[in-house]
Amino acid sequence: MRSLVVLLDESAPSFCYYEPRASASPRRMSRETFGRVLAFADQNALSLQLVSGRDGVDPFVADALGQRPYTRFVPLGSPGADEDDVLVVDGTSWDAQALGSVRHRVCVLRVAEDGLAELPGAWERLSKHAYRIVLVATGLDRYDEAGLRRYEAALLDLRQRLAAKYLRGEGLELSVISDRLALRAPSDCGAGVDHLTVTPGGDLHLCPGFAMDGAPPVGSLSGERRIENAELLLRDRAPICGACDAYQCRRCVYMNRRATLELNTPPWQVCRAAHAEREASRVMLESLHRRRCLEAIGPIPPLDYADPLDPLMQVRHGIPRGVSASPAAPTRSGGRPVSPSELEPRGGPGCACGDRRAGRVTPEERDEIEALYRRKLALTALLPTLARMDSGELQSTPLYERLVRDLGETIAAYDAWWAGMAASGRWRRERPDQTWHIDFDTCDVLLDGGERALPGAARA
Repeated sequence: MRSLVVLLDESAPSFCYYEPRASASPRRMSRETFGRVLAFADQNALSLQLVSGRDGVDPFVADALGQRPYTRFVPLGSPGADEDDVLVVDGTSWDAQALGSVRHRVCVLRVAEDGLAELPGAWERLSKHAYRIVLVATGLDRYDEAGLRRYEAALLDLRQRLAAKYLRGEGLELSVISDRLALRAPSDCGAGVDHLTVTPGGDLHLCPGFAMDGAPPVGSLSGERRIENAELLLRDRAPICGACDAYQCRRCVYMNRRATLELNTPPWQVCRAAHAEREASRVMLESLHRRRCLEAIGPIPPLDYADPLDPLMQVRHGIPRGVSASPAAPTRSGGRPVSPSELEPRGGPGCACGDRRAGRVTPEERDEIEALYRRKLALTALLPTLARMDSGELQSTPLYERLVRDLGETIAAYDAWWAGMAASGRWRRERPDQTWHIDFDTCDVLLDGGERALPGAARA
């Protein structure tokens, strides 16, 4: 343990993926509790990370700190903020005048999904007031495929803007893109391993997110610390993360628990976003090298997967590298998926052996069922791998029960989607034994003859 995050105020801004607690009368840390915090930190040789609210820091805090070094997180507009404070900015609609004339060493920029379109411009404005910007995409574990595409589009714009600044000789950092340039090993958050959080009441938690969500404390300033299944906080107990070299990913255990109920299992959205960030770093660095810029930084190797679950499955099943562990539709030489209608000829009316168009779905409906379909395939492919593990491996990899629950929920959602569409009466079916499938390429709903199953499409 190296540091202690001190929440001086329950209304203090979030500098990560959690949301601050909304309260009409937020609790502030008392002088007596802060004295116990300092004694605990001194006893355990911990550095201090102070998180203050919008009303600033009580005078007794500065008096009690004395000459101790510390880092302080302050919200935009906080009184008395200086360049050594980490400025926390929420959203993209803030007024640049609120930033003042101080240029901070580090700034945290939290952006929700609905602010992704404005993110590049907001970063451009903020970069004039901070040398390093740490980007936090809030609610990332709740993104759908469309949200991830919007995030990738924002990364494309951001890497182009950042590259232009590097070519002009500006020494700026944007965490999700620039960090991967220098990292040769993972840079995890380290909650519960490198740091703990203390609340205004003196309770210890893994991180502020667990405290804000009302999770039981893992200890107190005066008592023993007890973290259940503490070994799961370590990276070597996270099989998916162990196969990944998106080193800039913070591997947030709070978001893991919120999304998958497991400390060591990230949601798929986080993995996809981390690899999109890695690819943005790789492409930007390759472009800069062609312009003889940042040549001292070694190249980032390309990957043949977009999710670390793929190489994990490749190791377990002996699947050759470059082949996705999740089944996918056949592709043409150009890379676009082959539609079911191209795999076999369509028949005309009354022909039971061919496929005929029964209707269409919107792109949004197509994305919804495609995401469920892909997720069902991936979970189904992973279950046999875990089922073959011995009991010792399963105990150290507590994924099996979670996968069973996920698969059940995914299949239920998949079946409910088809049932809802069938009930809507939008598509025709001539006989009960006929089934529908969707061409993900064209959004066509195709009616088959009930005698075969075509690969590469979701089916009723």
